[in-house]
Amino acid sequence: MTRQKVVLNRAIFSARPLDSSALTVLSTLIHRFPEPGDYEVFIRRGGQLVQRAPVRVVKEDATYQINVDMAALDEAGGGECCCNDDSAYVLNAGGVMTFHATRGTGAYNVSVTQLGEREKHTLLDSREVVPAGDWFAATLVRPGLYKVSAGDASAEIRVGMPKAGAGYRTDEANLVELSKTVFRTKSARMLSGQTVVFQMSVPARVRVELVEPDKATLPGEKRGTFTLRNPRAEVKPSRPQATSKTEAKKPPRGGPQKRTK
Repeated sequence: MTRQKVVLNRAIFSARPLDSSALTVLSTLIHRFPEPGDYEVFIRRGGQLVQRAPVRVVKEDATYQINVDMAALDEAGGGECCCNDDSAYVLNAGGVMTFHATRGTGAYNVSVTQLGEREKHTLLDSREVVPAGDWFAATLVRPGLYKVSAGDASAEIRVGMPKAGAGYRTDEANLVELSKTVFRTKSARMLSGQTVVFQMSVPARVRVELVEPDKATLPGEKRGTFTLRNPRAEVKPSRPQATSKTEAKKPPRGGPQKRTK
């Protein structure tokens, strides 16, 4: 039998809010590059630089999506700039870069600047807001009621436990659009482990917080007790103790024994 080492990521089960300014294993930022040009991407964890890399957006035949695993870059210890053309990200105009973390407990932020002849122009700084035209995705694991806030807009999401045989899928995403100062969807329902994607029509910082956990899944609730027993173990019955003087003086089986001189 092959044994595999299982690593439990406690960050998945934690109740900390999901915030677009601090990307974790449960959140993803998707940035769109609509125009050709030269750009720079900065990925940081806290105040530490994880990666600084150039991005070339072209009209030629290039990929339309680049997935960046920030946790893998963090573990590799890239840190400094990869400023040569061979190591640059190459993306087709209109394509996107997705920034996510596959493991760990770190919180990351991303900034994108457009390089011009005279000065740099910041297009994205996730520490502040998610710009219009981008997407922020959050995966909700713990069942309960969540409050979503983005500027003056707010909404609610109810997360429940999946039922057996109900066609449960985690790859189905729920789309919520932020338009001006309101969410198009004021309330939504989804299942544990599914993802909600916020489409930004205006720049805003998105925060998703659990405000009312599902009581049935709270720790400390009474649950059934299961005892594992070994069927091969033989339990020998204990000899009953005498309850009176008469029973204590009872002769052994087979009658009284004769004394020998």
